[in-house]
Amino acid sequence: MDERPEQPAVSGTLEVCFDSAQEIARSIELIRQSLAEHEKFGRLKEQADDLGNLGTCYRLLGGVPQAMDYFQRALTIEENLGRLDGQAIQLGNLGICYEMLGDVAKAIDLIGRSLQINEWIGRLDAQAAALGNLGVCYQRLGDIPNAIDLIQRSLGINVKLERFEAQADNLANLGICYQTLHEYPKAIDLLARSFEINERLGSPAGSAAALGNIGICYQNLHDISTALDLHQRALEVDEQLGNLAGQARHLGNIGICHQTLGETSMAKKYLARALELYEKMGIPDGHPDVALLRRSLHDNT
Repeated sequence: MDERPEQPAVSGTLEVCFDSAQEIARSIELIRQSLAEHEKFGRLKEQADDLGNLGTCYRLLGGVPQAMDYFQRALTIEENLGRLDGQAIQLGNLGICYEMLGDVAKAIDLIGRSLQINEWIGRLDAQAAALGNLGVCYQRLGDIPNAIDLIQRSLGINVKLERFEAQADNLANLGICYQTLHEYPKAIDLLARSFEINERLGSPAGSAAALGNIGICYQNLHDISTALDLHQRALEVDEQLGNLAGQARHLGNIGICHQTLGETSMAKKYLARALELYEKMGIPDGHPDVALLRRSLHDNT
């Protein structure tokens, strides 16, 4: 299963830089206080910003349905205010959530609408984020040439704007595309570049995602020992961060590695833990990653 880097909002107000789930929980508390104050005085713009930021926090914690509710409420306010930039932000955020739930067609529609708005108002950074997220969607659909084209376009803008964290995400997603094409040396090179940027920037979530994807490459190269080491390192980072989505993917991949080695009891243990986290996040059984884990768990019974 791909270790997707945390996807950026098309353009957001919250600077996402948390070192633990506790920090996110504290931010939620503060944003709720701010929201109550803005509701008291009828400040609609500020309410939309707070609702969007709450959505981002819950998405990072793995609470996708809750995040979608906040993003939708923020979008409604932005539409009533006629704020195009705010609408683009929330459309993009909702699109990311639908992609996480496996509804890729809906995600493409929402992110595409966000891209159109950002092209209209000339927001280059937001265009780059939307292009990158659309690339992720097409990669999910198996349309790799289109995915690579979109992500390369995003990368070109991010290089021009010197947005290094976004470049790291682009490189990771390109690595996943080449991984899908079974071009593992190319994929490992791109993912290693992503890892290096994230390490330099002090972005542990991005580093963990890159490690996990490099691990998948080594799985496919039949070097299971190296793959397990990389997945375990990635899991430790995401456990410290409280990143449920990352933990679920790492646990699933560790389980598949043990399955490959014929270690049935260990495989069942990790696959079951991964499925528990997906259920906690509200990810449906029809999602490709969940379906894969259920098949793998069934094969070990």
